[in-house]
Amino acid sequence: MSIHSSTNSPKSPSINDKNDNDNIVLPASEFSPSPTKMAHYTFPSSPDCALDLFQQQKPLAKQKQQTIMEIIFPIRFVILALSLGCLSLIVANSLALNFTVICMHKELPSLMTENGGGDLHWEWTILTNTNISSSNNEETSKEQQLESMFTVDEQSWLFSAIAIGQLIGTLPITYFMTNIGLRKMFTLYGLTSSFSTLFIPISIDFAGFPGLMFMRILQGVSLATVMVVTGAVSAEWSPLSSAGVFLTILTINYQLGPITAMPLAAALCSSETFGWESIYYLLGILTFIGFAIFFYFFRDTPREQKLVSVRELAIIEKGKIIEKCQKQEGSPKERIPYKAIFLDPVFWAITASNATANMAFLVFWQYGPLYLNKVLGIEVAETGIAAALPYILSTFVKLIAAQISDRFNCISEKCKVILFASVSQYVMCCCFLALALLPKMGFMNVMFMQCMFTASTVFSGLNAVGVIKSTHLVSRQFSHVLFSWDTLTHSIVSLLLPLGINFLTPTHSVDEWANVFLFVTACNMVGTTFFNIYAEVEPREWTKGHITKTSLTYPESIGTVEEGKKFGLPLPQLP
Repeated sequence: MSIHSSTNSPKSPSINDKNDNDNIVLPASEFSPSPTKMAHYTFPSSPDCALDLFQQQKPLAKQKQQTIMEIIFPIRFVILALSLGCLSLIVANSLALNFTVICMHKELPSLMTENGGGDLHWEWTILTNTNISSSNNEETSKEQQLESMFTVDEQSWLFSAIAIGQLIGTLPITYFMTNIGLRKMFTLYGLTSSFSTLFIPISIDFAGFPGLMFMRILQGVSLATVMVVTGAVSAEWSPLSSAGVFLTILTINYQLGPITAMPLAAALCSSETFGWESIYYLLGILTFIGFAIFFYFFRDTPREQKLVSVRELAIIEKGKIIEKCQKQEGSPKERIPYKAIFLDPVFWAITASNATANMAFLVFWQYGPLYLNKVLGIEVAETGIAAALPYILSTFVKLIAAQISDRFNCISEKCKVILFASVSQYVMCCCFLALALLPKMGFMNVMFMQCMFTASTVFSGLNAVGVIKSTHLVSRQFSHVLFSWDTLTHSIVSLLLPLGINFLTPTHSVDEWANVFLFVTACNMVGTTFFNIYAEVEPREWTKGHITKTSLTYPESIGTVEEGKKFGLPLPQLP
């Protein structure tokens, strides 16, 4: 193998036949390049050659000095942090109402008294219809008044509005990903989340329940991108050797969202100075700023980000050269093999497990604050901390599990996926059974019930290195398709779950919630077992078929001599 470079030819040099001697031929004048005249390495001309080159030069690469930026702050970690922050804000925006619905009443009597009802016509109408204008000194009358802001049915529809929005938002995602790219698509959805959150207090003032319902649907539209972006960013920016950690960190948005929204909502709801409206203004502004930074810095692939060094690009793309080769300009657009995907039992095992796991997770993700406040009787200020605590613990458990998943090589990758999926879902089922059966047996302890609530949420996070990791590994470049389908099932479950819980728990009693836990446990056991039977981790055949059907020209990565040194290439040899 030899690498030739000449400043006399405008054409970029390339890697020649593998049977050549391992010599690098450059003119003598190029051995010490001037600032205005530098030789170029060109690599690779084939995927195998690129991998061989990387493997042969790896020991030398470790000996080369690296820039401070590469050592301390690799660009892929900046992308990871930005993506995680934006995803978490979208989740937090959709969850804020799940808490503030408990305390929105705190502002109504004060506003009515100060403004005389003139500026808040809709709230004044509700208050007069309940005939409680003369009962300000009676605490029980106040409680009835507060509950009347949104009826039980209206609360159910407000929770379901997120699912309706997700269904709407999921439909064009694949089209947007193909035509405008991940960066523009995610920014568009993120700004939708920002403005819909900012306008929630205003929509309630001017349009009441219908206005709030519309804003909730827009929040749901934005939430449809969460799993798709998680899979796409991980597929493009994570090295295969650390895919589990990268993917798991991105899925922490489901924990960071509640951690952000719940304590903030509790503090601001309890504040006489700010009130519940301030949580929406704060989250909306933070979301706008976050996505402005994301749009400025993020690129769809590492090759498009100029700050990514040759060495970091090699680390990211090691083992993924074949997947990258057809994304060059002039190559035909990749067709999505929907038929092969839908005929694959692995796809349906993943779908079934995700649907039932989402059902179990959403019970407390959507209804956690209501369960703690209405069923267990925990005060509003304490509910925010109690609702956020499981997600804080789940974050640490996820990170530990991701490290174990990537570094524990005593068992196969398939066994690890099945192990984490089983521990995650079966332990959660045990917690649900305890919440359902022990009260029926006469054992009712608030502290124990809260511990079971916390444990079920913590163990659900392990599924990131279970079913979700399997989804990423088997789908590779089509991960956005499977994650879009997961978002669709998530939306359907989110839409039906509030209706089912509203039907089963009209008074939010312990016995009524026991029936919910039993039903969810049965479904989750079936879905997880189905996944364990058909679980796989190797790329499916439908991820490989497109390579043999197209005539591909492998891309070339061109770098200067100095960049070649960072990559680990030896110094050029004189002829």
